[in-house]
Amino acid sequence: MQRSRRSRALVALVNVSLIAVAASCGGGDGGGGSTPMAVPASPHLMLAYGPKALQFSWAPVPDATTYKLFVNPDGASGYSQTGDDIAGNSVLLEISVARLDWTNVTYALEACNSLGCSGMSSPASPLSGIVST
Repeated sequence: MQRSRRSRALVALVNVSLIAVAASCGGGDGGGGSTPMAVPASPHLMLAYGPKALQFSWAPVPDATTYKLFVNPDGASGYSQTGDDIAGNSVLLEISVARLDWTNVTYALEACNSLGCSGMSSPASPLSGIVST
């Protein structure tokens, strides 16, 4: 009887030790990925032109997993996201040339990860790349 108690106590001690070891390992999803330590820095948005389209690109931001492109269509109404989150480092945005307020429209970008999103990039304006004659 006494031997049976010792065996159960030993099994209980081993189980508690295994739980403590598993907890100290941090658990996780098993994917091997690292958890970001902070929200990403603000990206630098670059803008190029194509036929009826604007091509946006940016350098990868450390710890960013997605990006959000925003438009302020008239310079007064505020920014809203143009579409879905972007996984890569560029996006082509088709535009209706006649409907775009070329004088006031601006675009901005945020870099995001599981902790949140950066502040918006400096605004980019299509007008800044058009040469006046």
